[in-house]
Amino acid sequence: MNRTSYEIKFILAANRIITENQELQLDLPGLRIAEHTMLDIRFLDTLQLGLYVNGWILRSRVKASKDKTELTYKKRLPLSDNLSLEAALREAEAQGFDLNNPDCKIEVEWGLQNRTLSLSYETYEKAPEAQQLEAWRALFKDHAPKELDEFSGDLDQSSLLGPVKAKKSKGAWSGMDISIEIWAIGAETIAEISMKSENEAEANAKHGHLKQLLQDAQVLSDRDVSKTKWALDKLAKAVADTDMLKQLRQGGFGLYFRHAQPSDISIPDPDLSLLGREQAGKLGEWLRLQDIPIQYPVSASPMKRTHQTAELIFGKENVATDRQLAQMDKPDLLAAVPAAGINHAFVAHYNSFNGKVSPSQLNHLGLVVLQPKGAGNSFDVVHIMEPLSIQQAAKLT
Repeated sequence: MNRTSYEIKFILAANRIITENQELQLDLPGLRIAEHTMLDIRFLDTLQLGLYVNGWILRSRVKASKDKTELTYKKRLPLSDNLSLEAALREAEAQGFDLNNPDCKIEVEWGLQNRTLSLSYETYEKAPEAQQLEAWRALFKDHAPKELDEFSGDLDQSSLLGPVKAKKSKGAWSGMDISIEIWAIGAETIAEISMKSENEAEANAKHGHLKQLLQDAQVLSDRDVSKTKWALDKLAKAVADTDMLKQLRQGGFGLYFRHAQPSDISIPDPDLSLLGREQAGKLGEWLRLQDIPIQYPVSASPMKRTHQTAELIFGKENVATDRQLAQMDKPDLLAAVPAAGINHAFVAHYNSFNGKVSPSQLNHLGLVVLQPKGAGNSFDVVHIMEPLSIQQAAKLT
């Protein structure tokens, strides 16, 4: 008996349908929303996402005002030209899954183009307190399917990642039952519309119909991504950032800031823009609240945008110009080890650090944390973060 069902999923253009207050604003002819549910979602995984890399998603989902959590264990096998649905089902059986087990839900998740076989188990249990990591690990272990046994090491090293604040809206559109979920982590959001189908032929028709409706309404995103992976990347990064901030309070690092937004990049040495000045000031306030010890004076490139950024973050009296920071190659300056219990700080320009940092990782006011080894011994890049994103997330969680 074929028990495979289908879930059609499309990522929506969040900037077109989500308000500044992270509410759904989707005015489409014939769309009727019947109910809304608020959800608190957390995941269990290592900071390297070891479980996800091996195809597993361990998720807790709690409805508002409820004390029981829906625990989900989901194994995913991406389908492709080289792995058909039939082949993926055989692979799942080879991995120990009993496809005749009624507790094992078999579903194909169908995005814009990507399709994935998903095998999941669900149970409802009383949720521990968020800070009780060992209790969460024990809860997931106690109810885990046997197929997860080989990844017990990852469970032992896992972190509780979350929460994601989610709003699930159910309704109907063009004769189809649909769900829309908005997931929020701090100020960032992702939105997905989905629908269910019981067989491939019906799913194929619904997929094409819904896709065309969304394209006509100009609300379909061209991103074919998993909202779970989107969330896991951000949540794991947030935990890593928090751990790094704890280390920075002990000193011993070099803090390399990229300057704030300039006013006009078409001229050789522009001032900061009004937004750049405002954000640099906010970064200074946030840095002082973190109680991170800084050795003064901090060093800034002689360019206007870097010097102005440094002065707004650290105070004009605490900034010194260092012409080495206008150059791309400055190993000795950045390799200097700070005094015990304190950090060096630098404000300069984008630097790839020999290919270790991409432009997308180091936006304006981004921070690269360096581990200096002493003059002549260079340094290591140990972490990259966006302090303004951390600050904004802290305000909204």
